[in-house]
Amino acid sequence: SARADYHNEQFQAAQERFLQQLELGLATGGIALKPYVYGNRILVDGTSAAAFQPTKFDASGTCVGGVFREKAQANDKYYVRLEYHNLEGTTYTIQNKAYRSDSSGSVGPAAALNEVPDWADIPPEVKIENLEGPLFAYFKMPGTNPIDKTSPLGVSCFAKALEQIEQADRQHDRLLW
Repeated sequence: SARADYHNEQFQAAQERFLQQLELGLATGGIALKPYVYGNRILVDGTSAAAFQPTKFDASGTCVGGVFREKAQANDKYYVRLEYHNLEGTTYTIQNKAYRSDSSGSVGPAAALNEVPDWADIPPEVKIENLEGPLFAYFKMPGTNPIDKTSPLGVSCFAKALEQIEQADRQHDRLLW
C-alpha cells in the first residue's frame, strides 16, 4: 500500500543514520532513539547518555521513563529544556520545562518555553491515553555494568578495558620520549 511504502521509505532513511547513532551509544553506554514528524518526514533523534537520563524501568527491564535535555542560546542567555517522559499504566505524560542561565555550564531559574523561539510552540504538558509503551527506545550496552552492578544503565564498550588503554597510552608516551 502507499502507507507501507511511505513507512518503508522513512525507515530506510532513518537506518542510514542508525550506525552513527549506534556508535555513539556504544561509546557512551547508551542511546535513546526518539522518532518525530518533521514536515512530511519521520526522523529519529539519537540522544546519547550525556543528554538522556533514564528514570523508570518496567519489570522486564524496558526503559519506560526518562528525561531528554536540549540546550539553546537566545538573547545572550543560555537555556536548557528538560523533556520528561513517563508511562504510568497506559497514560503517557510528556512535560517540558525550561531554565535560563548567564553561563553555558549551569542551570539557572525556571524560564518560559517561549523565551527560545524554537521552543515557543512546545506545550508544557501533554498526556496521551491508551499507549502500551514509551514513545522512545533506549539502547544500552549489553552485559553487566562493572562500575555499579545494581544499575540498569549501560557503560561504554571501553569500560572493561580502561586499565589496558591507560597502559597503552603510557607505553606510547615512552616510545615518543
